[in-house]
Amino acid sequence: NHETIAAQLENILNARKPGAFWVVNAGYHGHVSYQQLGVLAGQIVPRFKPDLVIALDGRNDGAVGTAYKAWRPNWNPYYDLVEAGVNRMRNPPLWAGVPGWMMRHSAFVKVAAAARSRVTEEFPEGLARPDLTEPASDAVVDSVVASYFANHAAAAATAREHGFPYAVFFQPTVIETLRPKLTAFETAELEGFEKRIYRRTGIFRSGLERFYAKASARGRGKSGFYDLSRLFEKGDGEPYVDSCHYSKDGSRLLAEKIAAVLIKDGLLANQRAMPAATRSPARPSP
Repeated sequence: NHETIAAQLENILNARKPGAFWVVNAGYHGHVSYQQLGVLAGQIVPRFKPDLVIALDGRNDGAVGTAYKAWRPNWNPYYDLVEAGVNRMRNPPLWAGVPGWMMRHSAFVKVAAAARSRVTEEFPEGLARPDLTEPASDAVVDSVVASYFANHAAAAATAREHGFPYAVFFQPTVIETLRPKLTAFETAELEGFEKRIYRRTGIFRSGLERFYAKASARGRGKSGFYDLSRLFEKGDGEPYVDSCHYSKDGSRLLAEKIAAVLIKDGLLANQRAMPAATRSPARPSP
């Protein structure tokens, strides 16, 4: 929609050069940098042949990487769910050969399916609930940071191979170290998120705050890495709609900052002329 960061960035750029820019929003809910790398190589490059790709991320890597006992580089909870599903298909249980009509009319199967549905609804998409009972160690946080930068290095290499620039914008999120004066709304949303998802307070913030501190330090001065994590540090207003997603005004501020960086650092110089069909209002979705 017109309130997203991508839409507002497109409007800002086209205000300078009408009709010249098309900004595709290729973000996916919940993705970490490793998944973004797959989307870049498997979908964005072959489908759109971009002139420039930018990533606005960081929060999901830090939140997932410092929340689970099972975490390892380039893992997230969805992977175990997919793995379990594949294993069930490749190694079906003995009762899988029972005639279909028996399964369809089995009261036990119906009760089990209903129970499974209730469990899934309790925590959306069957996602494993964060299970750490104490904050992640510094060694784990260091590993999360290393994986984050390694994935973006691989994405940058993919971009070079295909002849377009790649830039990483380290996103802001709702934690006190990035925005010391949280509004009452933000404080309530952050505390509610911790209690609802983590069932306790402190663990989420500790891991995420250290991830942000270490990632910011590692990225300082690194080419192609732009730290926007403190963009809302001193501002008033409500840049968030919950514990991490941006409001229309928050998206506008991010879009303005990203546009300024792209222009200042000459990252738009690679732009090709868009064909008339692409400039049409009826554009394909990512």
